[in-house]
Amino acid sequence: MANIFPNDVPVDRIDGFQDDELETLLKLRDQLSDDYSVFHSVNWSKALPSHTAFGEIDFVVVDKKGAVLVVEQKNGPLVETPQGLEKHYGMDKKLVSSQVQRNLSTLRDKFKKLNPQSPTLNVDYLIYCPEYRVVDVNGAGVDMQRTVDARAKTSLAERIDELMGSERDENPYLCEELHNFLCHSFRITPDVNAYKANQKKVYRQLLSGLSDVIESLEFE
Repeated sequence: MANIFPNDVPVDRIDGFQDDELETLLKLRDQLSDDYSVFHSVNWSKALPSHTAFGEIDFVVVDKKGAVLVVEQKNGPLVETPQGLEKHYGMDKKLVSSQVQRNLSTLRDKFKKLNPQSPTLNVDYLIYCPEYRVVDVNGAGVDMQRTVDARAKTSLAERIDELMGSERDENPYLCEELHNFLCHSFRITPDVNAYKANQKKVYRQLLSGLSDVIESLEFE
């Protein structure tokens, strides 16, 4: 059984989390071995000169060797266009291949920026379309071997295992860095100067009342 993060997801429907994605998450948890960790609904941000871009990755699978697989799940309306497969979000239209490549690039670049001491990530992808049958893939950004459609959805975990299988050794340090990165963790330490300034402020507050008491004293 794979480890999932966050791990407090109930088995019934919850607001803000789609039924189809929850079903996939539970399937990955039950069918992948404990060599894998599955991070779901991973949010990312990227600072640009004029604004900050935001995005979300449906699933990120990490193995004990530090290999990373991004799973992009597509349910609902999909439209074939001359530019490629499009996903419609109300009035917005986004190319699936562009979404995948942007997620891969952002994940790789931001990890390298925040963890310069770690090796470059080995990131792969998989497009999961459980409601569609893919007839043909003709695009530089996508690959049929990395597409699981309705005909192959029962073998999703097997395909992930095939794509992530390698002869590399386990890398606990890289896995820990990836876990912290994908869980949005950060380390803090007390600032000595701020602590001293706060103590001086408290000291002055205590003395202000004491000086009034002392000045009001009379002795005989």
